[in-house]
Formats: sequence, C-alpha cells, structure tokens
Amino acid sequence: MTALSVLKNVLCLNQNQMHVDKIEDKVEVLHKDNDNSKGRGKVEFLDKAEIEARRAVGGEVFTARDVVMIHARPYKRVQGLCPICKKKCPGYDTPHDTESRWRAPNLHGVSVYVGYVRKRIQCPEHGVQSEYIPWADGTSRFTKSFNDEISWLTGRLPKTDIAYYMNIDWRTAGNCLGYTLQRLEPDRRASRWQISAESALTRPVTKKAINTSPWFTTWIAIRWFG
Repeated sequence: MTALSVLKNVLCLNQNQMHVDKIEDKVEVLHKDNDNSKGRGKVEFLDKAEIEARRAVGGEVFTARDVVMIHARPYKRVQGLCPICKKKCPGYDTPHDTESRWRAPNLHGVSVYVGYVRKRIQCPEHGVQSEYIPWADGTSRFTKSFNDEISWLTGRLPKTDIAYYMNIDWRTAGNCLGYTLQRLEPDRRASRWQISAESALTRPVTKKAINTSPWFTTWIAIRWFG
C-alpha cells in the first residue's frame, strides 16, 4: 500500500469521493492585526523557503505552523451538481482562480487542509449556485469528517480542551457541532436540543448514523455546550 493510499484511508478521502492531485507541506501564517482585539489577522499558506526569507528581512509580526495541503477534486460523477437537488447542471462560471480550503481531520497533530477551485453551476430549478462539494459540510469551512470528530469529542472533553487540541477557537467547536447536528437531524434546531449518552443508546441504529465518520461509535452521543 502506497503512502497516498494510507493517507486517503486515514483522512477518509475515498469516502469523501475525492481525487488527490497533489500533497504539499505548507506553512500557515497568521499575521497580527493591531486593529483587532483578538489579535487575528490575515492568514496565508506559504512555502517554507518564503517563510525563511520573510524572517530574514524582519519587521513583520506573524505566527507560523506547519500544515499539510491536499489539492483535490471531486469524482467526475459528482462534479457540477446542484448543492440543493444534487442534479447535474451546466457550468456557469469560476468566480475565483484561487482554491477554496476546507479543514480536514488532523494527521498526528498536524493540521490538514483540502483545496479545490470551486465552480458555480446554473440549476434550472435553483438558479446559480456554488457546485456541490462531497467532502464539505454544507456551508462550513470544515469537512464532514472534521465536524464529526469535533462533535464526538464534545461528549468527552471540555470545549476549551477541544479548541486547544484541534487548534481552533472554542466558538468554532460549537459551530462544528451545529453543522453535524443539522446534517444528522435536519428537522431539528441544533441550538435547542441535547443528546446525552443515555438517550443515544435508545435511538434506533441507522446506516446514516453509523457511516458518518470512523471516529463515531455505533450510536452518536453529543452534548451541546452549556
């Protein structure tokens, strides 16, 4: 088994109907923003050589960490689908020439991103829409597998620990849980309900719940943040 095959299995890339074109080691650079009280600024993904050159010049305040960048594309049969009705539609345009990025599950503590130049389609029923992305969780900037992993962790760890472990903001952890609940229970409002481990064991087992993510157990036990 090749290294790419192992990576695809670990990150559930086959499950996400994804062809991998290239994998790169990148550096995620977070620039300090003096006008922002939270200290968050622009984020860039650069090569290590570019980082060393900027550090040599000096005068710029930023934090950097290594990440894995996966350049991918959906399977041909799921390209050009309407995100609402999932029907094949003609292309409309490509509004941006840069890749959209989705955060995927960590790989031994290293953040992983999936990049793809997203196109827009012309659906006869729903008009112009951004094409369906099989690994994206609705409008979330995280993959389904990432949101599922965060949701699984919420039943076992405090939100601050999850944020530190996954290198995200604790509010982002809550948003990830909300997207998972919305996908699994679309008829319910994620902000108004709570699933405990005891009630989860009484729920019927469905294929949809089992195959959500390899990090999920047979029954999902999710606790909404208090």
